[in-house]
Order: sequence, then structure tokens, then C-alpha cells
Amino acid sequence: MLGVTAIGRRGVSEGPSRRKRGGWTFEPECDFALFVAGGKNAMRVEFHGLQFELPQGWEDITDDLDDKWPPTLAGPAGVGALQFSVGRYKSGKLPNIIIGDLREMLANFCANLPHEFDEPVERAGPVNAVGCAAHGPEQLVAVWLLSNGRDVTLATYTSLSPEDPETGVELRQARQLVESIEF
Repeated sequence: MLGVTAIGRRGVSEGPSRRKRGGWTFEPECDFALFVAGGKNAMRVEFHGLQFELPQGWEDITDDLDDKWPPTLAGPAGVGALQFSVGRYKSGKLPNIIIGDLREMLANFCANLPHEFDEPVERAGPVNAVGCAAHGPEQLVAVWLLSNGRDVTLATYTSLSPEDPETGVELRQARQLVESIEF
């Protein structure tokens, strides 16, 4: 038996898990599983098909949304929300999404928003990423597009309290979380 920490709408719980044919059995009320990594302030999670490092204190608030969609996390201060839209390759010709494609998708997405965004930042690797942010007096919006070459994720962090110092903390944590995403 291995000890597993799981988080759901009811908070964090710890206990043994049972291995079943290569997978894990968890309590059904848990939204996703957190695997504790020694000494870190984040835990490796699987959340709606993505794996990433979840900062301490962040929670799944998806069920609190009217439509229960898109998958949404909130930081401990509750000044913003991080939302995900995931597009998965299913069939047909295998795409080859490169960083230039992500750059174009980001530009198109941001062009439809009433904000003035900073210059995008790019990261190449097994998961390519581009992202940018808009810092306005009434709202902060950060947008990232990521791809492993065939799947794509759009992640957005939004705060209606851009002057609150906690917004900067949450934005840094959201950026670290996004940078750790694997498909």
C-alpha cells in the first residue's frame, strides 16, 4: 500500500490507495489525485487529462461554476482563477503543432480581447509554450498556449483585483504551474 494525498471539493485527505491493473483506485468524491513530492510547496497532479505541479493551497473550483466548465483552479487568496481548455488529437492526419502555430493562435485569441497584451514569451521543448499578459487597472489577464505537437491547451489566469499584492503571488504560481504542464 502506498500513501496518497487526494484533493477534492471537500479538501485534502490522506490515506492508503489500492493498485488495480496499472491504475490507482481513489475515493470517488475526489476530483483529482495529488502525489506528495518530499519537501516541495507543490504537488504533482492529474487534472482533466493534464499533469502539473499544483502549488500549495490551490483548489479545484470547477463545480462552483454555473456550467461546471471549463476546468478551473483558484489560489489560496481567491483573487483570481486559472482556467483550462484542452484539445486532444483523436484521429485523422497527425498534426505537427509547432511554436509558430502557437504564436499565431495566441495572437488571434488576444486580438479578440479588449486588452493590450505584453510581448509574448516562448518556450521550446517537449511541450512548446507561448504566453503573454495584460495588466489593466481593473483586470489582469494572462494567457498561455501549450502543445506537445498534437494536443493543445489554452490556459488563462484572470484577476479582477490587479492592484492586490496577492494577485502577483497567484500570477507567479499560475505561471509556474503552467510551465510544469505535461500532456
